[in-house]
Amino acid sequence: LSLHDALPILMLSMHQNFLSELRLRRFANFDILTNMQNRNAYEISRDSWAKKCTVSLSCVYVDVNGLHELNNTRGHAAGDEMLKTVAAKVRDIFGEEYSYRVGGDEFVAFAMDKSAEEMRALIHKLVQEVDEAGYSVAVGTATHSAGGIDMEVLVKSAETRMYLAKEEHYRLAGKTRG
Repeated sequence: LSLHDALPILMLSMHQNFLSELRLRRFANFDILTNMQNRNAYEISRDSWAKKCTVSLSCVYVDVNGLHELNNTRGHAAGDEMLKTVAAKVRDIFGEEYSYRVGGDEFVAFAMDKSAEEMRALIHKLVQEVDEAGYSVAVGTATHSAGGIDMEVLVKSAETRMYLAKEEHYRLAGKTRG
């Protein structure tokens, strides 16, 4: 086999290897159900967000209300639809690059350089669109000025506020979580 004859085979093999690597990277960093970046992608990129903002960085922590109950009453396919719907809303409002599915029914998104008023409007839009789709989410946010952002503290603050919102949701519904 001459080099001239082997070159197309070599090029095809290199192309197939490249495509295989892209597929593996996609599976490693994306959630198949929701087509969002997954926890692995979140862990890899989380600390870089603090360096990308110029004014402020906001973390939005979202938890779906009622997934367990929906799975138990209408089945896991209904729960999957709920997750896909909420994921699509988070992704549409905050952008694919900024949004992650970090747990079974938990999502995190980042927003750079948004005012408090802009953040309130985005959160309101998310809650309203999820509600219009027939579901409910608990949302917690935290914002820090650019420079010296401790990402762990920022995310934990948003998560804590989300849990407070979740408790309020269940309190108003007259239910206890379990």
